[in-house]
Amino acid sequence: MFYIQLLYLNEDIKNNYLKDINSNEVQIDKDIKNYINIINSLPYICTTQCCQGHPDNGYLSVMITEDKINWFESIIIKEIFIYCKDVIKRFEEIKKDQIYVRYTFWFKNLEFFNAFINLLK
Repeated sequence: MFYIQLLYLNEDIKNNYLKDINSNEVQIDKDIKNYINIINSLPYICTTQCCQGHPDNGYLSVMITEDKINWFESIIIKEIFIYCKDVIKRFEEIKKDQIYVRYTFWFKNLEFFNAFINLLK
């Protein structure tokens, strides 16, 4: 029997992402940097990729702690979808037997961030 472990956000994963985000090698669009910092200040979520889009539309990819998955999928995604073109649950293989679970939001405009942050709080 083949077993794959789904990896949700934990402290180590979050610390690694935050270390990368805060490095000089990562550039975050100035219009969304404050939003990214607010989202990352919450203990159960972390941004993993983002792009403001040029000139409009963009995406935000996040990881969530396992204990928040049901709430996130049944309430947050349902409510935020009106600000998005699409929401995708992604499984990204990192090793033969482990996969990261991420959510990607293809947002329509920057109103997405205020709505998303209000829902997360």
